Amino acid sequence: LLEGLVVIAKGKRKIHFLWGVFCFSVMVWGIGVYKIASASNFSEALLWWRIAYVGVIFIPIFLLHFIYEFLELPKKWLLFIIYPIGLFFLIINFIDGLFIKNADYIFNQFYYLSSPPPLYLAFVGIFFAIVLFVLFSLWRAQRSAHSIKKAQLKYLFWALLIGFSGGGTAFLPVFKIYFYPALNATIALGILIVAYAILRYRFMDIRIVVRKTVIYFLSAGFAYGTFYLITWLYNKSFGGVYTNGAYVLGLVIAPLFVLLFIWLNEKIKGIANKYLFFSL
Repeated sequence: LLEGLVVIAKGKRKIHFLWGVFCFSVMVWGIGVYKIASASNFSEALLWWRIAYVGVIFIPIFLLHFIYEFLELPKKWLLFIIYPIGLFFLIINFIDGLFIKNADYIFNQFYYLSSPPPLYLAFVGIFFAIVLFVLFSLWRAQRSAHSIKKAQLKYLFWALLIGFSGGGTAFLPVFKIYFYPALNATIALGILIVAYAILRYRFMDIRIVVRKTVIYFLSAGFAYGTFYLITWLYNKSFGGVYTNGAYVLGLVIAPLFVLLFIWLNEKIKGIANKYLFFSL
């Protein structure tokens, strides 16, 4: 959600919007999975499976569109085919028995999809076909790229490979291969790798805004952390914040904090520039 919001709010190109809606699709899936895991009955779980698949259906579609724009691939007619297919799956997702048919209680924890209908099998095939096409396109583009572009493509390739390799195992229990879906965590890792590429390698060219956000966030964290630490010490030592001893000690702490804050703020900028934004 955060990555999608930042990219859409601060980006100015179509690829920013497309990566943002891709992130939102992943988020919808994540919310659905969380609610599935906490559902108390079959009907509630089935409802959240349908909601989760609103995100799942559009994950490969938005990703494919993003790759077409980012790599400037030809043959964009494929996009005019894939969006209607996605809309078709979205509609049948909410029709009983066509896309989602049943769910079994597995691992003694949650209801998981089972007995997949033929249209669900078709969707899974399209899903992985798009993912493989995207990965192959990135791998091929990376081989001929140079300098910063090569680094961008490398990080995006590994982010998607890691994310989909782990996330793809979530389909296994549907086909009675009872592999616990713990590798879903790699999806979050993939998104974080892209966030790192945005910071370090100017991926999608929104790093200046993110740089300021990182520095302000760390500086604010130090200020708030110091405030709560001193409050805790005052309560321990003086029995409260508004006591004579606390006021006297505050005359020493306040200027020391200002000096420390200025020094630390410069250190934060130096560390951020060196390890995240060295090419700015």
